[in-house]
Amino acid sequence: MIKKLSSVLAISSLMALPMSQALAADSPWSVGVAVGSAKTDVSGINADIATVCATAGFSCDESDTGYKLYGGYKVNNNFTVELAYVDLGKVSIKDAGVDAVTLKNSGLAAYGMFSYPIDKASLFAKVGFSRLNTDANDIGVASYSDTNTNFAWGLGASYALTDNVGVNLVWDRFKPEFTADGADLDTNADLISVGLSYSF
Repeated sequence: MIKKLSSVLAISSLMALPMSQALAADSPWSVGVAVGSAKTDVSGINADIATVCATAGFSCDESDTGYKLYGGYKVNNNFTVELAYVDLGKVSIKDAGVDAVTLKNSGLAAYGMFSYPIDKASLFAKVGFSRLNTDANDIGVASYSDTNTNFAWGLGASYALTDNVGVNLVWDRFKPEFTADGADLDTNADLISVGLSYSF
């Protein structure tokens, strides 16, 4: 009796496996993680900082490793709603090779994503909003923190490795804005990333 029951359970499990895979493949929900190169246009914040970056002994380190965690809901084959948490790393102004001012951007972004499927691949464009927190630290002098909402957009391509797993190459553009020492500052920040997504 126990052997028969074990056999039935084993066969049921094998029969349920492709069914569960099919349901996962048809599911509109997905999650993903991506990592890549983040760049914040430090010298583009204002003319004074651009002058500092060009001054002998100073330099602007505008790139760092960034990442994002994201989830999506596919409305149809051509439109997906996406929510992401992004971290654009740390950039800095250096004095004689040592950090004098650092800047960090991180926060949430929400998009509408328009896709053009090509067999297992897909090209897409997305547009939406980001709410980024900017932490600026004038080392040894003062620190500032500000949160702002602005437009965000991006372009990318994806390829389905399996029914559930896809690989993505994406360029995201953000517009951090913050107030520091009475001045309103804004610039551009980009994230070029490679990621994996899973549909469930």
